[in-house]
Amino acid sequence: MKRLFFLLSLLCLLSLRASAINLDSLMNIEKKEAHKIPRQVFTYSFNINTATDDTFSHQLDYQWYALKYMGIGFGMEFDRNDVAAQQDRDDNNGYVTSYDEDAVRRLNFLPMLSFRTPTVWFSHDRSWGMMLRCDPMLVVSLPKNDVMWITAEPIPGTPYYHEGDVKVKNHGGKWLAWRLRNALSFYNEFGMLSVGVSFSDYNIYSCRNHMIYHGKQIFDRGFGHTTTVFVSLGACL
Repeated sequence: MKRLFFLLSLLCLLSLRASAINLDSLMNIEKKEAHKIPRQVFTYSFNINTATDDTFSHQLDYQWYALKYMGIGFGMEFDRNDVAAQQDRDDNNGYVTSYDEDAVRRLNFLPMLSFRTPTVWFSHDRSWGMMLRCDPMLVVSLPKNDVMWITAEPIPGTPYYHEGDVKVKNHGGKWLAWRLRNALSFYNEFGMLSVGVSFSDYNIYSCRNHMIYHGKQIFDRGFGHTTTVFVSLGACL
């Protein structure tokens, strides 16, 4: 009888011990899962693009990290130029800026690769941290051609034209470019704040640099590379 009681007591102790171990393991797994780095991120970015002129663009991205530190993504960007494309001559006041009603607008599609570094955690429970990210991408602009509306004759004494009712089309505009985006990101399990800079051979004026009127090129803003400074907010899934 004593032996049976001893065996039952031993089995109860072993069961309690096993339950405690299982509970601790489950808690550790839940803790690890709760603070893992996000696999999916939706992001909105506000961009300041500096090339021939400064432009402002808005961008939406989705990134999926199939591997822990590497993934793929896709974005859409709306870029608009609100600065002058030409100048008007005023004999009394000199040159003054004339804002173009036919402002350049580009809708860009951005397939990308996504890379990130291991996280630097700022809290013991890993509730928030910091990482570096790098996203090489393509910039696909459709449609690639554009039009301008000008007067039939240039402004006297200048090669520039007023806005008018003559339609001039662009031919052979550049529609494909590359962009390398780098960001410093702070995040927790719910959201992400990033600041960064990108470099690209994209230029908003590439859709207007082959406009020929009466045998002369009427628009020349250059194909300079673009540097972009941006801030973004993201939702982590």
